[in-house]
Amino acid sequence: MTAINCIPQGKRGYLYTDTAHTHAQTGAVLFLGPKMLIGRGFPWVIGIAGYTSALGHLMTVMNDDPPRNVSGMVRATPAILERTLELSADQPGIAQSLGLTILAWDARKGCARAFLIDNDGSVTGGLGVAPFEAVEVDWSVTGGDPAHVLGRPVNVRDRRSFDPHADGIALMEGQRREMRWGPTPSAAQCPRIGGEIQLATVTRDGVEHSILHQWPDRVGEGITA
Repeated sequence: MTAINCIPQGKRGYLYTDTAHTHAQTGAVLFLGPKMLIGRGFPWVIGIAGYTSALGHLMTVMNDDPPRNVSGMVRATPAILERTLELSADQPGIAQSLGLTILAWDARKGCARAFLIDNDGSVTGGLGVAPFEAVEVDWSVTGGDPAHVLGRPVNVRDRRSFDPHADGIALMEGQRREMRWGPTPSAAQCPRIGGEIQLATVTRDGVEHSILHQWPDRVGEGITA
């Protein structure tokens, strides 16, 4: 499980991920590493969910033919996702569910925009789109309801209601506490969100990367929340 929160706020956009990669059966931390790819050519960042080990393959695909603007990226995302899955097919026995959360600067509109695409409904579920079809969203939060996690009404697109740093951390902390996952309904439901809270901030000037918070999670151990 991965927490990816994507929140455009006009001329600034924010994408948050954790960094814990966990064992499917036990929930133990296998390694700590990024789940986002920061692009070049124009300001964009992609968060990856599902088969997160495909990040290196996604980087290869994006470097082969980097998009020049947000329109080109959206047109190319089905092929980008398909090619990334093809390159990931060298991992037999792994269920290759793959979802991408894209935050990109639109120079024509002068704002950050968010898009989702997947191969199985893992990130676009309920939005009425087909696999390999990109859809634009106002915002995207893992679990779907930031008001529930934060314990108050909130408009995540309004900086006066949602502070990108303080509330961004609080949102991820809440997801870590509340979200559990196991490979089957009868398996142990374990916390899966951990490591660090990484933030990518997209503006017209580029993408700024920072670490908002670190949890005391260790490789080989389970996550406690």
